[in-house]
Amino acid sequence: MSRDAVLILTPDLLAAALFGAAVELAGHRPHFAQDGEHGREALRRTRPRIVVVDCDHDAFCDDALIGPAMMTGARVILVHSHRGSRDPRTLGVAHDLPVLTLPGDADRLVSLLRGRP
Repeated sequence: MSRDAVLILTPDLLAAALFGAAVELAGHRPHFAQDGEHGREALRRTRPRIVVVDCDHDAFCDDALIGPAMMTGARVILVHSHRGSRDPRTLGVAHDLPVLTLPGDADRLVSLLRGRP
């Protein structure tokens, strides 16, 4: 596991850039799934310390990815916006994970990336 690697899982290029900036602001290195790469493959490749999952898109926001990410010891942070059709709070409660609504929780995202609750 890389001490400073943060895997950002989103198919949205703008969201990826914004999350990447937050990760760098917190002093970590952002990593992304490669084109056509499934989330579990990206986990194996990057061995991240933290995984940021964009739950506005169903591609990554499910138990099939979150369970394996947690089993590696990575901290998982679920993020979504009001434009998404899915509310990840149920998934967050089930796994005791933080769920952030952006843009309102942007400062909290940086705090969580820095290891502060």
